[in-house]
Amino acid sequence: MSRLKIGLIGLGYWGRNLARNLNSIADIDFCFISDPIDSPELLKYSHIKGHYKCYKEALSKHKPDGVLIATPIHTHSEIALECLRTGVHILVQKPLCDNVDDINRMRDFDKVVMTAHTFLFNEAIKQINSLDTRKKVGEFLHINSTRTNLGLFTDKHNVIWDLAPHDFSIITHLFQGEVPLWLSASGFAHTDSGIVDTANISLKYRDKSALINLSWFSPIKQRILTISGQNKMIVYDDTKSDEKVKLIDKSVNYNDSVFDYRTGDTFSPLISPTEAIRNEIQHFIKCIKKEEKCISDLDFSEKVVKLILAANTSIKNKGEPIELS
Repeated sequence: MSRLKIGLIGLGYWGRNLARNLNSIADIDFCFISDPIDSPELLKYSHIKGHYKCYKEALSKHKPDGVLIATPIHTHSEIALECLRTGVHILVQKPLCDNVDDINRMRDFDKVVMTAHTFLFNEAIKQINSLDTRKKVGEFLHINSTRTNLGLFTDKHNVIWDLAPHDFSIITHLFQGEVPLWLSASGFAHTDSGIVDTANISLKYRDKSALINLSWFSPIKQRILTISGQNKMIVYDDTKSDEKVKLIDKSVNYNDSVFDYRTGDTFSPLISPTEAIRNEIQHFIKCIKKEEKCISDLDFSEKVVKLILAANTSIKNKGEPIELS
C-alpha cells in the first residue's frame, strides 16, 4: 500500500499535540490542516500542502485516506459523518460524540471509526494490562481513579464529558469490556456557570467495582489509579517522572470469620517512554491497513458514551442508580 494521506481537523489545545506527532511520522503524507481560526501554530507547518478554514474544502481537494478530528465535542458527529460519507477513515478525540443515535449512524459505513482514548495506548496502562502483570496480581476486583486539577474550565460541557472518558475507557479496558450492572453519580458546580466541575462516580459489576473522583476545582493535579487484585495491588501515578507503576504485594482474605492481611515487597516495572499519542496514531494507521484490529472501535466507544450519559442522568436525579446491564 502507498503512503497514506492523513489530514487533521482542529488545531486547538489538543490538535497541536496531534499535529506534532503527525509531522514526525515518516511513512504517511500529512496532507492538510483545517481550523476556522488562523492560529500562529500554523507557522510551524508551512510545509504542509494545505491550510483550510473549511474542512469540507480540505476533504474535497485532498481526498485523504484518514482524518484526525480534534474539535469541540458538540461538533464531532457532524464532522465524523461527513468524513465517512466521503469515504474517509476517522480517528476522533474522546468522546466519539454526545449521543448514541449518531454512533449507530456511523455503523452504516465500512470504514475505521476509532476514538482517541489515549490512555489505552499509554505504556503504563499497557504494562498493567499485560498478561505478566495480570498473572502476578490476579483478577482485578476494584479500581479507584482520581483525576483532578484546577481547570480547564469551559462553558461548553461539564467535568464528566471532559475527564470521565479517560477513566471509563481505562476501566472498561482493564475489566475486558464488561458493562457495569449499575452506575451512580453525584456532582456539583462551584461557579456561577452552573456547570458541574466536581463529580464522584460509583460503578458496580457482577463481581467487581470501581470508584472515580473527578474535579476541575482542585489546587493540585492528580492522576492516580489504584487497582486491588486477588493477589497483589497496583498504584499508577501518571504525574510521576519515574516509577509510575508499582506492584505492591498486599492483599486481604476472609476465612473462618477472620480477616487475614498480607504484606510483601513493592516492585516498579520499567515503562517505555514512548508517547501515547504516537502509539494511538500508529494504531489508527495499522487499522486502516488492516494490520491490527481497532481496540477503541464503535462498540467500545458506545460503551463509554453510554457511561457518560448515565453519569449525567444520575447527577440530575440526585445520585439515583442507573441500570446498564
